[in-house]
Parts: sequence; C-alpha cells; structure tokens
Amino acid sequence: DTIVDIDKAFHDSKIVPDIIDTSPKELVKVSGGHIVTGYSGPHPPEGTGLHRYVVLIYQQPGLHINPPPRDDEHRRSFSIKDFAKNYTLGEPVLACSIIAFQNDSIVPDVLDACPLNTARVTFPENVTITFGTEITPAQASKEPHVEWPSKQCAMYTLAMVDPDAPSRVTPTNRNVKHWLVMNIPAGQVYGGDIVAGFVGPAPPEGTGLHRYAILIYQQPDGRIDPPPRDDSHEHRIHFSIEDFARNYTLGEPVAGNFFLAQHQK
Repeated sequence: DTIVDIDKAFHDSKIVPDIIDTSPKELVKVSGGHIVTGYSGPHPPEGTGLHRYVVLIYQQPGLHINPPPRDDEHRRSFSIKDFAKNYTLGEPVLACSIIAFQNDSIVPDVLDACPLNTARVTFPENVTITFGTEITPAQASKEPHVEWPSKQCAMYTLAMVDPDAPSRVTPTNRNVKHWLVMNIPAGQVYGGDIVAGFVGPAPPEGTGLHRYAILIYQQPDGRIDPPPRDDSHEHRIHFSIEDFARNYTLGEPVAGNFFLAQHQK
C-alpha cells in the first residue's frame, strides 16, 4: 500500500474526524515501506487559520513499485492526483470510502461502520461506479463484476441492499435485499453460494434517488452453512444486513461501494 499525508482540501467534502484522528500505523505497515518523503509535522504560519491534514491510502495495483529517490526538500506544490496518475494508483481506497459512506448516510442508515477498502464494481458495457455514481436502472439491470482486496484462503459474503424503499424520505421497507452470496472463495463471486439472486434496481416513480450499497464481509471461520436460497419478494424487504452479519458473526464489512439510481421511464 501507499500512504500519503497532504495539507490539501479533499475536493469539497468535509474532513471527518475519523480520518484526522486515526493513526495510519493502525491501517498499514508504514515501517515496512519505502520512504519517499519523511514525516514532517504541521507548522501552520501565524494568522492563517485552521489547516486540513488528510491521510490517504492507495492500493498499489501491482505487488511492487520502483519508488523515486527519497527527497525531503521538495514538499511544496505537490499534487497527489498527478502522483497517483503517474504510478497508476487509482483513487484512494480509504479516505474516499469513509467520506462518501458518511456524506451519503450509508452510515448509519445501512451500516454502523465504514468499510476500509473499496469494492470495484463494473456493470456490463463497462459501467463502473465510484461512491455515489448515478446510473440508470437499465445500466444496472444485470449482475456486475465485483473485485476487492481478498486473501487467497479466505471466504467472503457479498450483499447488495437498497435502504430507500419505497423512498429515502419514507423508507418503510428498509432494506431491500438485491443480492446475497455466501462462501465466496478468494474473491471469486461465481464460486459462492447464492442466498438471494441478483435483482437490479427498480425505483418506483416519484421516489427520487435510491442508494444501492454493495458490501463485502470476510467470513472469520471459513465456510458457513448458508440459509436456503430464497428469491421471493416478501423475503427481500425489511432485510437488515447488520442483523445478518451479527447472526453469522461476520463482523464489519471489509470492502464496499455504492451507487445511485432513480425511476426510469
């Protein structure tokens, strides 16, 4: 993993206390990495008000990157976007998810805690989502390809839920279970046990945008005896992924993502 600390606003999003207060050493093994620029604490000039300090985590797509030489002098005018682009790091996997899951109220409407990793979700026709991307129900009508940082010998549970049924204003049917798969081996969704088959979004007319959260849980003790498959509508509504996770001792989700969709005429 790559860790970067920059004094820069993160787009227009608020910097949540979880990011400011959490030590990066609890998230990655910093001591084992290659130091490109050594740590330097905050030194805001007098009269400049509050500064924001953001800790971002990127997952390196390859196992190892040849780093540039260490340089502790050239710190100003640093663009993390350009750096990430040059090293094909993609989007940050931690800061984005925490901010987005809280800003769109996936926490606490669906979850008690934010996933620490990003699930990469790609629907057919190369339609990808990134923390609140709005797509049409037609674009999400077929099962997506989902990837996340997985362990070779681990098994996972995947869930997709809509907390906004019939609408976000009056979510009396929260949550709707759109997809549920258990015993997924090493991130290969097709190899898991389907508990509820995939059903795409179908927001009713006049109910506005719905949120659809895709969540990944690591099963702590390997294979689980899944409940019988049930695709009936009556057993899709009023589904609590938090209760389900507690019943099967899944803990908090290890990865996630979400998208938005509204009624399509």
